[in-house]
Amino acid sequence: MIGTLPPESAPFYYSNSSNTRLWDILTAINEGMPIVGKGGYLFDKNRKIQLLKDLNIGMTDIILEYERAVPKSPSDKDIIPKRYNDVLQLAVKHNIEEFLFVYQSAWKWFIHSQKGLPPVIMGRLTGLFLTGPQATITHQGKQIKCTLLPSPLGRGTKGLTLAIKLEMYKQYIYA
Repeated sequence: MIGTLPPESAPFYYSNSSNTRLWDILTAINEGMPIVGKGGYLFDKNRKIQLLKDLNIGMTDIILEYERAVPKSPSDKDIIPKRYNDVLQLAVKHNIEEFLFVYQSAWKWFIHSQKGLPPVIMGRLTGLFLTGPQATITHQGKQIKCTLLPSPLGRGTKGLTLAIKLEMYKQYIYA
């Protein structure tokens, strides 16, 4: 799974807010639950790491070095990226077959990172992408599928409930 980067206040990925429901969605998938529970953002780091292992998921961020326009802001619009993470090299090194992007901004920065241009702020990147498969990229002879998942936030697009998000995540994460 590829995100942008956690706020400095977050002790681990997707851990800074009750609105971030990723751990609840992953728990529901792992435990075969038909509904999404609450409180996963409060799980300790070890429990989250075990959940990732159980689901055979790794996590990283597309932004490797950065500053923030507004200190301590959790918003992607305040990220001033300085260097992208070479996630394609990670895919080769760790035999990763699919990237799951959990935010539009992560996908947009990934696309931009492949152009070999210096990093830019989110406001300079355009496009709105539908969730689902985006591309298959070949890098050093390895094919990597790229999929955009719906945002794991509890709020979001009208009509896109947590139940619907759970079903969409299940299509790409196999318990």
